[in-house]
Amino acid sequence: MPTPNQAVQQEELEILRSIFTEEWHDIPPKKTAWGTEVEAGWWEVSIQGEDERVALGFRFRFPKLYPNQPPLLTLVEPRNLSPTHVRTLLRLLQDKAKSSLGGPMIFDLVDMAKDWITRNHLPLSKKGEKVPTLMEEMAKREEEKRAAAEAQYQDDKAKEAAIFAEKTRILHEKIQLDANRKEELLRQVESDQAHQRHLETVSTLQDGELENRTLTLSEPIMIPGYEGIWNTLMLFNGKQEKLWVTYIGEFVNVENTQNTDFVRISKPCVYVEIIDFSSTFYSTTQGRRKVEGVVSEIERLKEVRLEGCRKVWGVKREKSPKGWERVIVLLEYEKDEGRLRTLLGQDGLGENIAMNYMRQILRTLADLHEKGMCQRFLDVDSIILSPTSEGNEAKLGGTLYARRLIDLHRSNPFLKNYSDPLPDAWKSPDEAENGYAYTNKRDMWYASVLMVQMIFGPQVIWRYPTPSALLQQGIISETITAVLSGLLQPLPKKRLSANEALQMLKHDLDLSRTLTKVPLGKLNTWEYEYGVR
Repeated sequence: MPTPNQAVQQEELEILRSIFTEEWHDIPPKKTAWGTEVEAGWWEVSIQGEDERVALGFRFRFPKLYPNQPPLLTLVEPRNLSPTHVRTLLRLLQDKAKSSLGGPMIFDLVDMAKDWITRNHLPLSKKGEKVPTLMEEMAKREEEKRAAAEAQYQDDKAKEAAIFAEKTRILHEKIQLDANRKEELLRQVESDQAHQRHLETVSTLQDGELENRTLTLSEPIMIPGYEGIWNTLMLFNGKQEKLWVTYIGEFVNVENTQNTDFVRISKPCVYVEIIDFSSTFYSTTQGRRKVEGVVSEIERLKEVRLEGCRKVWGVKREKSPKGWERVIVLLEYEKDEGRLRTLLGQDGLGENIAMNYMRQILRTLADLHEKGMCQRFLDVDSIILSPTSEGNEAKLGGTLYARRLIDLHRSNPFLKNYSDPLPDAWKSPDEAENGYAYTNKRDMWYASVLMVQMIFGPQVIWRYPTPSALLQQGIISETITAVLSGLLQPLPKKRLSANEALQMLKHDLDLSRTLTKVPLGKLNTWEYEYGVR
């Protein structure tokens, strides 16, 4: 099947044959000594000027890519044209052919040659002048043949130069290609080695660990009390905890500050919690939506500015070095702060000190509940103690999102160091009915468990099988017993609110005179004089 170029060539040849009927010549192919045909496909058009004494043969051949490649041209049997004429005309025709690529051009080239030889030729004898003798004519023709031969030689020489240039270009391209391949191979080897070193380094990292200690935030943040905005910090003092790995972060740069004396700008510190969801489930579409839900809840906390809640400055979501989903939380930093568990030791704080902290915790819970939010998770590790001039201040950490992480872990485990901190008998009854229904009254149940641990130590929940068993020992003052009884009501609607419990603890009265005593096994039938029923 002919190619598109062959079809165009054949069509042009048919048109040319019909135009140049008598002037058209098909050049038979040359044969070698063995009879093999070579250089087939040459055609010739005889061209005469306006004076028939000026003429030449316009011989051409189509390359495979014609008309997108110039035709091969040669001029033969010139009459009354010098070798210079022939060379000049051939060069002009070749230039014309190069500028006419993309369409049929032979007719235009023939027409151009005819016009040119009409205007450019050797002087012709005028009428009445002496007609050249046979010898003169033969000499003239011999000169014309030499001119044609010279033109052919120059054309062949140009072709050889073009072929040599093309071979040289191809050779240079091969050399350059080989050099590029070697460079690419070297780069690939270096990249593979760097990747292998990276994999070896990453394989030793635990969840929450960092490849380097520099953290750049997605968006700069402002820290109250510090000038400018901040986006890059150095992390140190990494510590593995139950739900995350914590670091202390110090910001290292500042933007948009009015202070031109950089040395005098104080740099804020923050606590950084890094949570790695190291389970394939969290790489699925559904799992990523779960992670996004955690991020959304943390974003809500950025707007919460309660004195009793650890403030959230920012949150970032990214991939861990091992490719797991990772959430990074930036929190307010208090120098020399500690955890309640550390302060409690084994024996607790006793009633007086414990109630001082408990009032602070209840006040914060009341503020949270007024804002329509729940703490959701309370234990001795979620209470942070910050030193102040008036003593330690208790703050709630992990508001909203700590419990969300625990629930996600129970459905699709990803935490390596988490274990349930409470026996089932000490858990809220409404949690057993619906573990994902977070309510204010559920917060209050766990506030009562925290109160008991602050008084007697974290292990008290393992020494007594149930909260009722502890209360029946009679080792707690009547006021605190009344508060605990109200907080440990099995029915949420009868359970004390944060404000109600706080009001009871604020009164330094002996509630035993006003409390209608009932068996401790029936904690839902008591009343007291402050209007709580």
